[in-house]
Amino acid sequence: MLTSDILICNKIFSTKIRGTMI
Repeated sequence: MLTSDILICNKIFSTKIRGTMI
């Protein structure tokens, strides 16, 4: 469960960074 939560958070964070960069 913890690993899944971190994975989801990482995905959202990556998407946010991509949106800000582009």
